[in-house]
Amino acid sequence: MTAAKDQAEKIERKDCPVCGNAMRSRFRKFGHAFFQCRDCRFGCFQPIPNSEDILRRYTNAYFRNEYLQSYGASWDQFNMDVIRRRFAYIAERFLSRCVLPEGEKTVLDVGCGGGFLLKCFQEQGWRTHGVDIIASSVQYSRERLGVPAVQADFEKADPETIFPSGEKFTVVTLTDALEHFFNPRKVLEKTYRMLKPGGVVFVSVPNIESICMRYLGKQWAIVSPLEHISYFSPSSLKLMLAQAGFSHIQTQVLQYVNVANVHRRTLRVRLGRYLVFLVSRTYGIAFEGREAYDDILSQGYFKSAEEPGPRGDVLVAIGQKTHE
Repeated sequence: MTAAKDQAEKIERKDCPVCGNAMRSRFRKFGHAFFQCRDCRFGCFQPIPNSEDILRRYTNAYFRNEYLQSYGASWDQFNMDVIRRRFAYIAERFLSRCVLPEGEKTVLDVGCGGGFLLKCFQEQGWRTHGVDIIASSVQYSRERLGVPAVQADFEKADPETIFPSGEKFTVVTLTDALEHFFNPRKVLEKTYRMLKPGGVVFVSVPNIESICMRYLGKQWAIVSPLEHISYFSPSSLKLMLAQAGFSHIQTQVLQYVNVANVHRRTLRVRLGRYLVFLVSRTYGIAFEGREAYDDILSQGYFKSAEEPGPRGDVLVAIGQKTHE
């Protein structure tokens, strides 16, 4: 066997960081190799791109020009009615399934962004806390929404440094956050320690088994080595939550796709978008690109998938801390 073939075999046999089974190389993007587990379907780029290159993305300009725009907001204005509907599914569909600890309801949002989710909790009488790595995110949360937040790298910081009081929370949320961390299991383990007994973690991440991944392929913009580090399937997310100590874990895929979210508009992507459109129309999946944002919300933006069938872009999970 030649040295090149031997190296290819070594790459082919990379072990999955979630289940430990073999991963296979699927494609390269922006010069980085993407691997996916044959069993739990977890995906990642190997080796992980330089951490400084990744962290350099999380700037005040990113918050103003990308994050806020994704919610139809700006530094000077936002539509709270849209925000409430955007996050209503968390309480209505998921936290309502759980028996939460008695006493004051407190929530910590890890990667809180502008504090929109926390504002929804605050309006329902919860005591709220946020943490984010971007200074302007924290400023927006505090000054524009009146939501308490601190600037910190949650993955690196000790909980006692972030919250010297040692407070434990009823709920910890990680919405569109877990995929950005270098060691997501470590983050979940830290989250577990910060919950009250009986407390609940809520996680939402992109679904690597979405029909967008199937039909758009590597040009799906969610697959981005300098932005998203971990790529979860329902089985891999459930397994990682269990490894972090959580029980009573439930996962669900929400029926929403965004076909405008691509890096290159190749012939395959144009064909893939048409296929996604046909599948979404057949199965009633909310399809961004055909309707306006408000229309998607009114049409059941976060409708749950039924077994079996194609899957949307958003994977959510809840898990409970049953032991101290």
